Amino acid sequence: MPPEATVRYMNALVERALGDARANDFGDPLAYLKPIIDHLDTANRHMDAGVRLPEGTRLGRFKKLFLRLARLHTTEQAAFNRATVAALHVLNHNIAAAHGDAHVRLTRAREALEATDALIRALAAQCDRLHERIVHLEIKASELGREADAARTDAAIQRTRLEVIMQEARRRIGEAFDDAQLAKVAGDVDDWLAPLYSQLEDVFRGSREDIKGRQRVYLPDMSDLPGRAPVVDIGCGRGEWLELLAENGIPAYGVDTNKTFVDRNVERGLDVRYGDAIDHLLTVEPGSIGAVTAFHVVEHLPFEDLVRLVDAALVAIRPGGILLFETPNPTNLLVGASSFYIDPTHRSPVHPLYLEFLIGARGFTEVEVRYLHPATDPGFPLPSDPEGHALLQRLNDAFFGPQDYAAIGRKVDRHS
Repeated sequence: MPPEATVRYMNALVERALGDARANDFGDPLAYLKPIIDHLDTANRHMDAGVRLPEGTRLGRFKKLFLRLARLHTTEQAAFNRATVAALHVLNHNIAAAHGDAHVRLTRAREALEATDALIRALAAQCDRLHERIVHLEIKASELGREADAARTDAAIQRTRLEVIMQEARRRIGEAFDDAQLAKVAGDVDDWLAPLYSQLEDVFRGSREDIKGRQRVYLPDMSDLPGRAPVVDIGCGRGEWLELLAENGIPAYGVDTNKTFVDRNVERGLDVRYGDAIDHLLTVEPGSIGAVTAFHVVEHLPFEDLVRLVDAALVAIRPGGILLFETPNPTNLLVGASSFYIDPTHRSPVHPLYLEFLIGARGFTEVEVRYLHPATDPGFPLPSDPEGHALLQRLNDAFFGPQDYAAIGRKVDRHS
C-alpha cells in the first residue's frame, strides 16, 4: 500500500474512533466495520512488498537477483508494512469492542428513557386525576358552605320569630313572669319549632331504612343484656333504633323532648315518652335499665348536662349493662369543619378521646371507641411510592374517613 494511502486510511480510522459524525448510527455494529475490514484485506495483500514478487510474474529467471537488489531498499518498508497492518488489526479489534459496548449502552439508555417516559405519562395522568378530585372537593365544599349558610339563615329567622313571640308574650302577660308562665311560653316555643327540626332530620339524617341499616352493628351488644332489662333510647328521634330492637325481640322504649317525634312514634306503635332524659333516668328504679343509648344526642348538650347524663345512666343501668353514645366524628375534617353545622341545634363537636375519657372517669369500664360510616367517596388514588402513599392515605383518612363514632362502656358487674 502506498505510504500516502496508509496515512489516509489511518486518519480515517482515527476520525471514526474519535467520533466521526457519520459513524453515530449504531443500528448495526457490523455494518460500520465492513469498510475497515475491506481496507485490512488490501493491506494484507501488499504488506510483503519488496520481499516477494507477485504471483504470475514473467521475471522468474531473474527473480532471485531482482529480490536481492530490491531487498536493499525495501526491507525496512516491509517491516513497516507488517507493523502497520498488525497495529491496524489491534485498532480494528478495539474499535469493534468499543462499538459493541457503545451499542449495548445505547440500548440500555433507550430502554431507560422509554421507562422514564412511561413513568412521566403515569405521573401526569395521576396529577390530572388529583386535579379533578380537588375540583370536585372544591365544588362539594362550596355546596356544603351554601347549605351551612342556609341553615344559619334559617336559625336567624327562627330566632327573630322567637323574639317576636317573646315580645308579644311580654306585652300580653306583663313584665313579671312567674314560673308557670315561663314554662308555658317555653313549651309553646318548643312545640312550634318541633316540626321544623323533624323536617331537618328528614332532609339531612338519611332515610329510615338507611339509619336502621347503620344501627344493626349494635344489635350484638344488646343481645346479652342482664335480666332482659329494657333499653332506654335517649333522644330517640324518628324511632329507627326502637323499631330495630322491637324487630329483634329486645324490650326498649324511648324518651324525647320533641313532641312531633313522640307523636309520630306513638302512631307507629312504639313506646316513646315525652320528657327530659336526665330527669327520666333519675326517676327510674336504680339498676333497672339494661342499656342507655343515645344516637347523635351528646353533641347537643352543654358540658355539665353531658356529665349529668353519664352519671344518671350509671345509676339507672343494671350491673353488666351498657352505655352507648353515637356522635359525629370531628377527626373527619369535612364533618368537624362543615357538615356538623348543618344542624343548628348542635352545640360543639365531641372529640372521641374526650368522650372515651368521660365515660371511664364517671365509673364505666371496658370503654371502647368504634369508628363508623366512612365516606362513600373513595378519596385520592394512592401512588406506589411509599412517601406519596403515606401522605395521600393520611389525607384520605382526614377527609374521607369515618363520619361517626360510638363510645361504649359497661357498668361493672361485681358478682361476675
